[in-house]
Amino acid sequence: VTRDLVQASGKLVRPFLGCDGAILKSRSRSCALRDAKVYRSFDKPHFLCRDSGIFGAFVMRHLGHKAVDDEQRLTNLVLREHFLIRLYVWARFRNIAGTHGMGDLVEFHARHKLLFLAYNQSRFRMCGRIAANQERLPPAEVYKHYEKELSRVLNRPFRRRARVNTLYHALGWVSEHLSEKEKMYIINTIEEYRDERIPLPAVTRLLEIQDIRFDSDYLFNQVLLRPFPSGLIDLSDSGKGREVK
Repeated sequence: VTRDLVQASGKLVRPFLGCDGAILKSRSRSCALRDAKVYRSFDKPHFLCRDSGIFGAFVMRHLGHKAVDDEQRLTNLVLREHFLIRLYVWARFRNIAGTHGMGDLVEFHARHKLLFLAYNQSRFRMCGRIAANQERLPPAEVYKHYEKELSRVLNRPFRRRARVNTLYHALGWVSEHLSEKEKMYIINTIEEYRDERIPLPAVTRLLEIQDIRFDSDYLFNQVLLRPFPSGLIDLSDSGKGREVK
């Protein structure tokens, strides 16, 4: 049935092309992304390796640079959070990509500054140069280059150390207004996050309230503080499938 499944997958993948992400079934011979069992042949059913299912391979080929994962890996807190961040970043990018407005792209990049810094500093700076468009390229071409670089920024979950450094960077925007006791309290909270004793929202909400307190629009508009809707926050963690600590 391989030929029929390949043909069907080619037709089914078309509606996915405009999506911001997809969740597929793990270990499925049709939908798996990386863990379907591959056998030598029908007559000689010897296990060879694990690989993508046929439909899963189609999805990865056309949508792999966006938010794509399987339901088993998403039981892991780090991978699930990374998936949701990517999903909503791509959704926000899609909302401005239809207009090709250069001002919209500059604003998008500015709002995602701290989030992208936590992922990849060099790629973030490359995105900034693309958005600045000093070469005066046509907007459609600029968006195409930015989208390609954006996929590289979000390629891997950010490391905890990089995120901690970004949280300290965010603290710097409000620290001048804080007393020594207040600063030490926030610093200790960030270090608790570094040691995996508290979740990220415990830190970001603390920074957010300081931003509101001092009426600073910069941090309040940063996606890092609320990268996806709070209703999707789930602290359950299987501990399996974690690729980056």
